[in-house]
Amino acid sequence: MLKHCSNKKSWLKVLLISPIVAVSLAVSAESFNEPQKLADEKPFTALGRVGDKNTGEPIVGAAIKIVGSTKGTVTDKDGRFKLTVKRGDEVQVAYVGYELQTLNVRNYNEIGYYLEFDLVKDNVDEAHKIYDVVEKMPEFPGGKEALKSFVASSIKYPAEAEKAGIQGRVHTAFIVEKDGRVTGARAMTSVDPQLDAEALRIIRNMPKWTPGMQDGKPVRVKYLVPVTFRLDGNDKAISFSEDTEYYVDNNQVDASILKSIDPKTIDHMDVIKKKPGQKNKVFMFTKK
Repeated sequence: MLKHCSNKKSWLKVLLISPIVAVSLAVSAESFNEPQKLADEKPFTALGRVGDKNTGEPIVGAAIKIVGSTKGTVTDKDGRFKLTVKRGDEVQVAYVGYELQTLNVRNYNEIGYYLEFDLVKDNVDEAHKIYDVVEKMPEFPGGKEALKSFVASSIKYPAEAEKAGIQGRVHTAFIVEKDGRVTGARAMTSVDPQLDAEALRIIRNMPKWTPGMQDGKPVRVKYLVPVTFRLDGNDKAISFSEDTEYYVDNNQVDASILKSIDPKTIDHMDVIKKKPGQKNKVFMFTKK
């Protein structure tokens, strides 16, 4: 009889304790997810640009707004803007005569936080349409190797950037028109204002291309060309900063390791600048 009562008391204890354990587990799981939740909700400053998809020219005074919020801004004379957002926000751009466009910040990774808007005019006719891919892509006179040679031979390294040892790759975008002219050149990624400006000078001075073709007709096509700025490393060590993260062939390395890297083995470098208070990122790629 006593044994039976003892068993009943034991089961009663288990039943009383079980809800407490369940609640504890739930709290633990919630606490485990809290850092990610806080990271997603942490605001940050996004940079962006608004341009005309047909011409590539910047749109000045376009209204930038976070959907469901009163927060917003307008683009400057270069079509650029800054806006404090967080992951999950939808950023909307409006300008008279253009179709409304919305981008979700969740689609963007940690590197850059750059929002690019290429607005399309209402009722754009086929004659002014810009293609990303066509049956026959535009071609530089002489082909890809001639293009590389033209870019390399055209670079005039900005004196101040050279003195400071600034290197990197500027990714440019432009439109090859139906007659082969290059228009609407812009820097998609920024390394340094001086290098950006030099890259755009080179692109704008290109000769006429062979235009892209679609259905047997010349069409306007968007094209991307990287311009690499690399200093002669014969007698120069690679400079580094403790405020920058470094990656060699996509593997993060300690800044001190850079001293042992022979500059001659570096194929190119990509520099990604962050907002004040955060670290820049430098990606080095060695010759294969």
